[in-house]
Amino acid sequence: MFKNLFKNNPELNKYYLRGLAPFALLVLVIELTPMDIMARFFIYIGYIWPYSIETPGLKERIQNPKYRFSFMRLVFNLDHFLGEFSLKLSPNHGEKIKMALAPFIYCSLMSFVASDVAPFYCLIGSLLYLALFEFLYKRLQK
Repeated sequence: MFKNLFKNNPELNKYYLRGLAPFALLVLVIELTPMDIMARFFIYIGYIWPYSIETPGLKERIQNPKYRFSFMRLVFNLDHFLGEFSLKLSPNHGEKIKMALAPFIYCSLMSFVASDVAPFYCLIGSLLYLALFEFLYKRLQK
């Protein structure tokens, strides 16, 4: 069963391995800190959001009519809209701004509705994503 799972798309398997290994280390470190559970959750969203958006083949799947009402399509469209907006603000660093801005807006809405935790923890998660995944993934890809 698992042989077929890992044989189908080796590029996607490498992407998952190289992205989830740093996330597992991040979770281990954060879970050992005396931090509020919602703050942890916001950090995880800040990391997972850009990671999931950059998944190879996601754009093609989202364009499929089957995903018309999915949450992932909503996330992808919000991220795309913010990407266009951030590129107008800063043509050189627009992609990095987008990575941090989309989860921050989502966490701000969640914080407004359900929590008293500051949504700035999402920015920490996005920065950790840039530091861990981008650095390791690009370094290991060479």
